[in-house]
Amino acid sequence: MNENKVTKGANARSLREAKILPAREAFAEVQRLHEARENGCVVNIAERKWLGCGRGDAFNAGYDFPVFHSDYHADMCDLILEGDLAIWRVERVPSSFGQDTFRRVADFLQSRGINAYPQSGDFHLLMGGEKPLKIGSYASLYCPAQQMYETSIHIYIRADDALYRAVRKFPPDMARKGLGDYGITAKDILAAIE
Repeated sequence: MNENKVTKGANARSLREAKILPAREAFAEVQRLHEARENGCVVNIAERKWLGCGRGDAFNAGYDFPVFHSDYHADMCDLILEGDLAIWRVERVPSSFGQDTFRRVADFLQSRGINAYPQSGDFHLLMGGEKPLKIGSYASLYCPAQQMYETSIHIYIRADDALYRAVRKFPPDMARKGLGDYGITAKDILAAIE
């Protein structure tokens, strides 16, 4: 795979010309796509911790993490750890990009014997009789100022529940699990959805 582009495969229409960028540059590119009213896809394989946050005061002060602000819902807070996969799709018309991507990732994980399934905007892992663990999420929104749609996807390669609970002001809905525990990397997932 080219280090700067995702260019081939069955999902190429959605990932063609995707830019693979470090976090701060990825945030800026998503904003640029909105302002220029351009369709585009941006990928970040997290090189450092960062927070995805809705408008509001969702996280505790004192953490020096870059923050990607969105309008998904007030007080939303998502911790992205090194190696995690984040994908944004910005487009003029709504699509099923989030659902389609999660279906493809679920097919890939299930082919590896990992009992993962998407449910609404969350991605779950079933571990026997235990409660499901969260391994990712996506959200889609309409941005009226630019008249653009955005889908944001996060798939956990690592998970640190203690840190997540510490940075977040409100208790999380469920525990997280990283796919790295199964030897899965962000590049594996990108290759599966190309």
